[in-house]
Amino acid sequence: MGAINVVIIVAVLFVPLAESKDVRWKWQAGSKDVNKPSADLILGPRTGGMVFKDSNTYNSFYLFGGAVFDPKLNSQHLANDLWKIEGGIPSGEVLHPGTAGQGTNRDPNDLSPAPRMLGASCGIVGAMFMVFGGYGNNEVLGDTWIYDFGRKEWSKYEKLLSDAKVNNTNLLSPPARADMAVWCTRDKLIIFGGVGETGQTLGDMWQFDLRTLTWKEMEESLLLRNQIYSNHLTLWPEPRNGATTWVKGTALYLFGGNRGSSYDRKNHHNIGFSSDLYMYNTTERIWSYINGRRATGLVGKYAFRGQHARGNQPGCRRGGLGVVDTIGNLWLFGGEGADTHADSVSSEKPPKILADLWHFHVLKNEWAYKDGFASGNSAGIYNGDKNTYYTGSQLGSRYDSMSVVAGNTILVYGGVGLDASGKKGLLDDFWEIDMHNYVAYFSATYPATIFNMIFWPFSLVAIICISFMYSGKFFDKSVKKRDISYKPLLQE
Repeated sequence: MGAINVVIIVAVLFVPLAESKDVRWKWQAGSKDVNKPSADLILGPRTGGMVFKDSNTYNSFYLFGGAVFDPKLNSQHLANDLWKIEGGIPSGEVLHPGTAGQGTNRDPNDLSPAPRMLGASCGIVGAMFMVFGGYGNNEVLGDTWIYDFGRKEWSKYEKLLSDAKVNNTNLLSPPARADMAVWCTRDKLIIFGGVGETGQTLGDMWQFDLRTLTWKEMEESLLLRNQIYSNHLTLWPEPRNGATTWVKGTALYLFGGNRGSSYDRKNHHNIGFSSDLYMYNTTERIWSYINGRRATGLVGKYAFRGQHARGNQPGCRRGGLGVVDTIGNLWLFGGEGADTHADSVSSEKPPKILADLWHFHVLKNEWAYKDGFASGNSAGIYNGDKNTYYTGSQLGSRYDSMSVVAGNTILVYGGVGLDASGKKGLLDDFWEIDMHNYVAYFSATYPATIFNMIFWPFSLVAIICISFMYSGKFFDKSVKKRDISYKPLLQE
């Protein structure tokens, strides 16, 4: 009976905690109007900047370039300034003003990368930050630049190798591109696809080793590009640009993007946008199709809000933001594409701008529509005081915004989208999306819980064992004192 009690108690202690379906939104800083700089966020309205998370801190990150809004000229232009952002406040420090950013004391003679947006970025905390490619002024770029945190200066890739006396005659680098899929790992930048110099959609895959400072086209990509097929090349994502990406250990995830054969960012339609999810295993070096629909131009399925179900599916999109929470599941927000309405897919009208928040459970292989607006082109709701979680506040529709994850909190800044009045333009707002009520309560194990899970079961087992030993003859000391004698049985 005692053993049964132990099993019951242990089972109760190990029952998973129930999911909480609350996601909180906090407007931290910036303006609720598009194309309008705010007094508390000197970064100004911006989209398409290149971001690198400072892993030594909870919520700090680096940001380079993007398209910014100049209130004096009442127009947009590309930037090449480098910032370090303290996400909790938020506040910014200009590490390098560049020649066309929002920083002060710009030196036009200073060597720095050309202004750009939607390039690739990565780095090693405390050592270096790199950028590659992107949209420049009337061109697609293919250059690589390294910023040295110690020397506080930029160096072009080729000159850096020349100064280090590295033989660079056989060094390769990717063809020029912008709006590519980007994964930043501990020691590598990995890119897939993007838009080429003539607007063509690319499907090759490259990696940059942050320690040896070398580019290399990945072997599978090279074989596929040369049409040398083998058994492990049975699956490869279609060429695309603007896909959302996540990094989870050795798994690189890729969702959606434009799969049309050509792309014009100023005049495009979502008929070629996709909603498929792939995963690349960096150890086995193979792609796997994970989830979603293979066709393009499909609306979203918002059947079960807050629940993971096969009936849920984000609509096709590009330019969404993606982060990984502390238990390794994927979060997707916004982008431009199709919402739940059939007329949101069009070969004539521009894409809808989205504001839906999705969660993909990796083990269940299912999506959950968690929060946000199911309908596209939704204005933001800026209730209450800044830097305070306020019921009803919510991030408006946007794409090509900049984001990082801080634990189970998503930090979102800017992008192209709709302000509080529903007007479209460049956004200057900084938001925090709190996922703790969903992630932490579902999976986190607190110290008291760990103590209970270990102490009480072992205590009960010990009590039962001791009780058993005392109740039997194991400790019966009288056994030693007994006189035992034998005699033959008497026959009848």
